[in-house]
Amino acid sequence: MPLLLTGLVGTTVSLAAVGGSFAALENQPEGAASTTVGGIVTVLALVVLIASSTFSMGPIVWRLVPETKDRSLEEIQERWVIGGGRMLEDEAA
Repeated sequence: MPLLLTGLVGTTVSLAAVGGSFAALENQPEGAASTTVGGIVTVLALVVLIASSTFSMGPIVWRLVPETKDRSLEEIQERWVIGGGRMLEDEAA
């Protein structure tokens, strides 16, 4: 649970940093030195965003995908692996 909460806080903070960086970049004149700083802040915030979501919400998605998968497709795959070509012969008859 602490990893999940830490990751969610990191995701929230990094998204806020990206939003703030974009807002600051929008108000700068062309070629200003702060444009480079804003770009670096944006890239670092996106790296933090990816890392935070990877160790917090990322594994949850991979755990839920098999539970929502259609069971009939899984059974067909198992029958094909176990029975080989006999499955097609049985269904054709």
